[in-house]
Amino acid sequence: MDLTLTPLSPQRSITFITRFNATVPPRKAARGRDQDRLVVYLLLAGMRSFQTGEYVQLAAGGVAFYETPGTLTAALRTSCESINKLLYDRNMSSPARQYALGLLTLAVIRESQSHCL
Repeated sequence: MDLTLTPLSPQRSITFITRFNATVPPRKAARGRDQDRLVVYLLLAGMRSFQTGEYVQLAAGGVAFYETPGTLTAALRTSCESINKLLYDRNMSSPARQYALGLLTLAVIRESQSHCL
Protein backbone atom coordinates (compact mmCIF):
# COMPACT_ATOMS: atom_id res chain seq x y z
CA MET A 1 0.00 0.00 0.00
CA ASP A 2 1.27 3.49 -0.89
CA LEU A 3 0.55 6.63 1.09
CA THR A 4 1.26 10.09 -0.28
CA LEU A 5 1.17 13.19 1.92
CA THR A 6 1.41 16.71 0.59
CA PRO A 7 1.92 19.44 3.20
CA LEU A 8 -0.04 22.63 2.77
CA SER A 9 1.53 25.56 4.56
CA PRO A 10 -0.96 28.39 5.20
CA GLN A 11 1.83 30.79 6.18
CA ARG A 12 4.89 30.84 3.99
CA SER A 13 6.83 32.97 6.50
CA ILE A 14 7.05 30.08 8.99
CA THR A 15 9.54 27.32 8.33
CA PHE A 16 8.19 23.95 9.38
CA ILE A 17 10.22 20.85 10.07
CA THR A 18 8.26 17.80 9.02
CA ARG A 19 8.28 14.41 10.69
CA PHE A 20 6.39 11.47 9.31
CA ASN A 21 6.11 8.23 11.24
CA ALA A 22 4.08 5.16 10.34
CA THR A 23 4.02 2.57 13.10
CA VAL A 24 3.06 -1.05 13.46
CA PRO A 25 1.49 -2.37 16.65
CA PRO A 26 3.84 -3.55 19.38
CA ARG A 27 3.59 -7.16 20.53
CA LYS A 28 1.43 -6.25 23.50
CA ALA A 29 -1.02 -3.79 21.98
CA ALA A 30 -4.28 -3.10 23.78
CA ARG A 31 -7.30 -5.09 22.77
CA GLY A 32 -8.51 -3.94 19.37
CA ARG A 33 -5.30 -2.09 18.46
CA ASP A 34 -3.41 -5.10 17.04
CA GLN A 35 -4.87 -4.57 13.53
CA ASP A 36 -4.29 -0.81 13.43
CA ARG A 37 -1.44 1.08 11.80
CA LEU A 38 -0.93 4.58 13.17
CA VAL A 39 0.38 7.35 10.91
CA VAL A 40 1.79 10.43 12.67
CA TYR A 41 2.48 13.49 10.54
CA LEU A 42 3.96 16.31 12.59
CA LEU A 43 4.99 19.76 11.41
CA LEU A 44 7.09 21.69 13.94
CA ALA A 45 8.23 25.29 13.99
CA GLY A 46 9.48 27.63 16.63
CA MET A 47 12.23 29.77 18.04
CA ARG A 48 14.14 26.86 19.57
CA SER A 49 15.35 23.97 17.44
CA PHE A 50 14.41 20.39 18.14
CA GLN A 51 16.98 17.72 18.89
CA THR A 52 16.66 14.22 17.43
CA GLY A 53 15.79 12.81 20.85
CA GLU A 54 12.92 15.27 21.17
CA TYR A 55 11.51 14.15 17.82
CA VAL A 56 11.75 10.53 18.93
CA GLN A 57 9.96 11.40 22.16
CA LEU A 58 7.18 13.18 20.26
CA ALA A 59 6.80 10.26 17.87
CA ALA A 60 6.63 7.98 20.90
CA GLY A 61 3.42 9.79 21.76
CA GLY A 62 1.94 7.33 19.34
CA VAL A 63 2.68 4.59 21.86
CA ALA A 64 -0.26 5.88 23.88
CA PHE A 65 -2.47 4.96 20.93
CA TYR A 66 -1.49 1.29 21.12
CA GLU A 67 -1.88 1.24 24.91
CA THR A 68 -5.45 2.57 24.83
CA PRO A 69 -8.23 -0.02 24.61
CA GLY A 70 -11.70 0.88 23.44
CA THR A 71 -12.83 3.00 20.55
CA LEU A 72 -10.55 4.27 17.82
CA THR A 73 -11.55 7.84 18.65
CA ALA A 74 -10.54 7.43 22.30
CA ALA A 75 -7.16 5.99 21.30
CA LEU A 76 -6.51 8.84 18.86
CA ARG A 77 -7.51 11.39 21.50
CA THR A 78 -5.13 9.82 24.03
CA SER A 79 -2.28 9.87 21.54
CA CYS A 80 -2.96 13.49 20.60
CA GLU A 81 -3.10 14.53 24.26
CA SER A 82 0.19 12.75 24.93
CA ILE A 83 1.98 14.58 22.10
CA ASN A 84 0.36 17.89 23.08
CA LYS A 85 1.50 17.47 26.70
CA LEU A 86 5.10 16.92 25.57
CA LEU A 87 5.03 20.12 23.50
CA TYR A 88 3.29 22.05 26.27
CA ASP A 89 5.84 20.93 28.90
CA ARG A 90 8.69 21.83 26.54
CA ASN A 91 7.22 25.29 25.92
CA MET A 92 6.62 25.94 29.62
CA SER A 93 10.20 25.03 30.51
CA SER A 94 11.72 27.18 27.73
CA PRO A 95 12.92 30.72 28.19
CA ALA A 96 10.42 33.42 27.22
CA ARG A 97 9.60 33.63 23.52
CA GLN A 98 11.33 30.36 22.70
CA TYR A 99 8.24 28.32 22.06
CA ALA A 100 7.44 25.54 19.63
CA LEU A 101 4.42 25.33 17.37
CA GLY A 102 3.17 21.99 16.16
CA LEU A 103 0.62 20.93 13.57
CA LEU A 104 -0.39 17.32 14.06
CA THR A 105 -2.23 14.91 11.80
CA LEU A 106 -3.04 11.41 13.00
CA ALA A 107 -4.46 8.71 10.76
CA VAL A 108 -5.22 5.05 11.32
CA ILE A 109 -5.29 2.33 8.71
CA ARG A 110 -6.99 -0.87 9.75
CA GLU A 111 -5.32 -3.97 8.36
CA SER A 112 -8.69 -5.52 7.54
CA GLN A 113 -9.77 -2.42 5.60
CA SER A 114 -6.53 -1.45 3.84
CA HIS A 115 -7.82 -2.79 0.53
CA CYS A 116 -10.50 -0.09 0.53
CA LEU A 117 -8.03 2.80 0.28
